[in-house]
Amino acid sequence: MNSFFDFSHGKFQYTVFEDSFVELDLRKVFAQVSPDELLSNIEKTGEKGFLYPTGFNCLMVKYEGTNILVDTGKGIDNLIKNMSLKGITPDDIDYIIITHSDFDHVGGLKHFDKSKIFFQKAAYELWTNETSRQALVNNYQRVFSKFAPEEQVQKGMAFRNNFGSKILPALKNRIRLVEAEEEFLPGIKMIPTPGHRLDHFAVEFTSESKTLLHVADAFRHPIQILHPSWYGRFDSNPQLVKQSIELLIGRAKEKDALIFGAHFKFPGITIVDEQKGLSYVYDEK
Repeated sequence: MNSFFDFSHGKFQYTVFEDSFVELDLRKVFAQVSPDELLSNIEKTGEKGFLYPTGFNCLMVKYEGTNILVDTGKGIDNLIKNMSLKGITPDDIDYIIITHSDFDHVGGLKHFDKSKIFFQKAAYELWTNETSRQALVNNYQRVFSKFAPEEQVQKGMAFRNNFGSKILPALKNRIRLVEAEEEFLPGIKMIPTPGHRLDHFAVEFTSESKTLLHVADAFRHPIQILHPSWYGRFDSNPQLVKQSIELLIGRAKEKDALIFGAHFKFPGITIVDEQKGLSYVYDEK
């Protein structure tokens, strides 16, 4: 397992922390695609075979003495341990940006009891309204019951209910609600990308005309640049995946942006390549 990786882009200094890691079989992730077609397209991206080293990566951004963490991991302490290797403690994080409320992105909020939290306004309303929260929980059950053990599905449903009904309201005084495309910190915006989840948002960082797009879970493999309509088994809204991916890729091309993916192989920093999908800027093979 990796620990952290540093790089700069414009005035922003970035550190990628790996929270966890798993190899996923892409035949199961993209089950609607035939194995032969899938393999031939995997090879076009420069990858080999069906097993993909899926990261659970968290991005810290440092700017003018301020530490910003995008998502908080699963809360299993790996993120905190890897932060400590760089001399960073939870108390050093000034701001947290939440891309969406899956457990592997918000499970670690419990470690950061002093940080201000940026949360997208529409997502907050979805989670704190009982009717819309139940729809999100039911959607999760529909998606995950197709492949996950029943015990895992029930735990996931319970977490989501608790997150929306108790955790978010308890954090209200620390949360700053953000509108879509609002520049809520200098050079930082959130972009609606509801293919993965209805509460899902990407984050754009721009400094000195240099942009990085944190796509979170909008897509998780280079192959989806070549085939944006290929949704994964984890996606709640397959009909919106293509729209979300094409929006982000268009933005990346327009701004010549780096792309960071929460579930790309570590350290998850890529650029768009017209022929190969995503090409890794820092390849840790």
